[in-house]
Parts: sequence; C-alpha cells; structure tokens
Amino acid sequence: MKNKLAIIGNGFDISHGLKTGYLDFANTLPIDIKKEWEKILIESEVHPKTWYSFEDAIDKITAKWQEQYFNTIIKRDDEFTEEVLLKKIEEINTIFFKMNTLLMEYLLGEDYKTIELKSSVKKILDFDTNIINFNYTGTVEKYVKSCIYYVHGSLMESEIVLGYKQRVEQTGIMSEATVFDKKKLREQLNFKRYLISLGLSKKALEKEMSEFKSHVRRMFSGRGGYVFDYSPALNKEFFDYINEWYKEKGWSTFNRFRKVDPIIYPLLLDEQLRNERLQQISPIINDYGEINNFSPAPISMNIDFTNVKELIILGHSLEADEELIVDIINELDNLEKIKLFVYSGEDYSNKINFLNNVSEIKAQIVYY
Repeated sequence: MKNKLAIIGNGFDISHGLKTGYLDFANTLPIDIKKEWEKILIESEVHPKTWYSFEDAIDKITAKWQEQYFNTIIKRDDEFTEEVLLKKIEEINTIFFKMNTLLMEYLLGEDYKTIELKSSVKKILDFDTNIINFNYTGTVEKYVKSCIYYVHGSLMESEIVLGYKQRVEQTGIMSEATVFDKKKLREQLNFKRYLISLGLSKKALEKEMSEFKSHVRRMFSGRGGYVFDYSPALNKEFFDYINEWYKEKGWSTFNRFRKVDPIIYPLLLDEQLRNERLQQISPIINDYGEINNFSPAPISMNIDFTNVKELIILGHSLEADEELIVDIINELDNLEKIKLFVYSGEDYSNKINFLNNVSEIKAQIVYY
C-alpha cells in the first residue's frame, strides 16, 4: 500500500543541473524560427521567461487571434480580412508545432546527460511512492522506475502535451484557436497510448491518430461526441429508448420486439447503432469511443488516493496545471503531511499561497 504521492515538475530537472528551462530552450531555436516566434510575441505583447509564462503566452496569443476573428466576422471590423486572419492562425500554429518538435529534440540531449543523485530526494522517493510526473524527461527514473505516471507524455512516447491550461472558451470559438488546449492534447495522448497498447504499426498508428483529431475537435467544440450521425429512423429509435417515450401506435418493429423481450432488444439496438457508426469511423476509434462513452477519456493514473498520507512536491510551479493539481489534492482525504522541495534562493511564496488555498495542512519546506 503506497502512502506517499510525489508531484514532479520542471524545477526537479533544473535542480539536477539540466538546462530544461524555457529560456534555455528558446536560446537554441534556429534563427528563422526564433525570428518568427519573437515577431508573434511582440505583436501579442507577451514576453515569456518560464514554461508557465510560455503556456500563458500561447493562451493569450490564440485568444487575441480569436477576438480579432470575431470582430472581423461578426462585428464587420475592417482592420483585418478573414483570409488574413486564417493565414495568421495557420502561421502561429505551425510555429507552435515546430517548437514542439524542436523541444523534444532539445530535451533528448538533456535527458542523456549524467546527473548526480541527491540524498534528500533518495530519502523521499522509494517503493512506497506513487509519482505523477509533469516532465517529459525520465530524470526521476534514475531514482525509481515503477509507479510513474507521465501526465503530459514523455520523450519515450514521442508525444508531449505542450499548451495552455483550462480557460473559459467563447461560444463558437474556432477550433484553430484551440489546437493547443491541454484538454485536447491530453485526449490525443490518451488515444495514442491506447493505440500503442494494441501493438499497431507506426503507419497504422499515424492513420488512426490523423482521423481521431477530427473527433477531438468535435468533442471539445460544445457539440460533443464523435464525428458520426445515425440515420433519422435509428436516431429516433435510440432516443425513444433512452428517454422511455413509447407510444404504441408509433412503435417500430424493434420497439414492438422490446415489448416482447426487453433483454434482447437493447442488444440488438446496440448492434444497429454500432453498424451505422462503423460505416463512418474506424473500428479502433469506435472501440475506444465505446470504452469512454464517446466523451473525453478520464485521466486514469491507477493511484488509490485514499491511501496517500504524504504529498511531496518537487519542482512544480502548481499554477501551470492548477485545475488538475487541485483535483488531485481534493482526492487526498487522508492527507497528513505536505513537503515542498525548493532550491536555495528560490522564491516559493506563490507555491505556499497556492497550497494554503487548497489545503489546511501547512507545507514543510525541504531543500534539495
């Protein structure tokens, strides 16, 4: 029974001498990418210096584009044209995608470096510890190799979640402005992990991932669900069944059969629904959708939070993944102790304020 939970962020890698900060990476960008990125930053009046502020910049840049698009299309503002704005968001997203790839390449170089293990960390990370790792690197595996959940993907998976945290989206927001929504990216990561578990070839995996993106857009569009539609007759059959609105004179053959055999009927109805879905989406995506009720998949960490008595935070800013970390802490019903690892000279006041707002337990400060 594991009674300790460790949450690990980028400060953990930095404390081990790895150059994994945002500015470390930004300074290595190719000149052409760097110029394009700096131009976007100047236009959007944002100046990131940390990964948290970088993700915040993605939020502000895409939100500003959406506002300009809304003003152009809805308010008929003549400052921009729709064509110019669509080209602009395409350029912005292209830069983000390139930086995503470059970041993985850069971090691979850092991940290969030899590090010196810290005695303070050795004492705390053991076989009684579940680890939630927000890093993409495998630094923590130099201490322990089991019970590690990579929330945002990893270099090993060649899939990382780099985007903005949860925000209230405008009604009717364009999907182009939400490509780097962490909820979307986590859903894509979860699906990729599902595909890997099936042992698909690289080509087959890429094909499924490409199709799945359209379903992700639908899931988080406000409409919800996957991209398929049932025939009008079957759609009515389905809604009649789930809402239990039965009028004998309007019963179809299936509903008459339901009256005779209420056990077999729903199985036949499910088969009809599945057959129509399979005409529109891949069998693998359908199976994944059935598992998750054609909704965003829950984050499954395989951790029994009720057993956790000690929470250890190593190098995470907390604010960057606020909604997720608050949910985790709220699950710790039997929590007795919080340890916050910091390095000498670090201003950790924001972390203390964050923890004070979500827990009555006073955090104990531990130096690396």
